Amino acid sequence: MKRAGRIALSLASLSAILLATGCYERVVGAKGMGASYADIQPGYRSDTAADRAFDSLISSPKPQNRAERWVDPNARR
Repeated sequence: MKRAGRIALSLASLSAILLATGCYERVVGAKGMGASYADIQPGYRSDTAADRAFDSLISSPKPQNRAERWVDPNARR
């Protein structure tokens, strides 16, 4: 019975932590139509060479062409 109580307490505390944390959106840059209406805020980090190098190491490379070409898988080659 002690183990079941410990598991229940763990689940209750995990649920409380997840409910207490919230998600929010922070806009640090905007381009295109409607960009002039965006509430742009300064970023949390400084934009140093070390920051950019770290970001390039952990971020996935962006595709060269953002438009994806659809190819019919049943088409004959």
